[in-house]
Amino acid sequence: MVAANRIRPADLIRGPRTDSGLMNTRNGGSASTIERYLAELFALQTEQLSHDERYHKDICLLPMHQRLNHMALHFSKYTGQLAECLGSNDRSVLEKTVIDIFVISLASANWLNLRLSDWVTLPDPSTPVLLVRLTNSAPQRVSPNWLDPTWLFRSVAMQAGRMAKACESLDHLEAYPYRETLSQSVAQLCAIALTAAVFLDVDLPTRYRLRLREVEKRSIFLEAEA
Repeated sequence: MVAANRIRPADLIRGPRTDSGLMNTRNGGSASTIERYLAELFALQTEQLSHDERYHKDICLLPMHQRLNHMALHFSKYTGQLAECLGSNDRSVLEKTVIDIFVISLASANWLNLRLSDWVTLPDPSTPVLLVRLTNSAPQRVSPNWLDPTWLFRSVAMQAGRMAKACESLDHLEAYPYRETLSQSVAQLCAIALTAAVFLDVDLPTRYRLRLREVEKRSIFLEAEA
């Protein structure tokens, strides 16, 4: 069943751009094209699950509560990295952080049994659309090749804080909508990463897979599996 509080497309943006993969376009497309993007998003979730089961068994074997705490710590770490970007304007760090947010959002969605494409409302296929946007206010001072890191920092910090609150409340067994909060924040963090990738002109599927390979190279079993 699709969640009632769904993510809705916003920020209509016109302009030429080559369609290079998962929601990495500023132009609208046919309903079949959008459906393909959503199918690719779920395919990446499946790929992430296989990666985690093979290369992150330590986390996979944790109880669910501890796994989600671990994910919340990841997002907290990325908030700190984005804060550092505010002063350094280091684009390479910014891009890497966006990719890592996307990776961990996929992993977190998998633990929550959350199909992220179910949280995306399809737009009118005749309308030019910028994938999905999760925050209430549009990014400010956006240039063609640069996303205002203040907006990104604030957006990620807000959702990371909500996840932390849900995990903390569960520790205390407080009356709190843990699953609803975690699901919504994870879906929002995923779409924030997708939006940032468009503004930063990042080929997210390619960079995502390169990031996984980078992690996998740390394993002593990688060559044996090749």
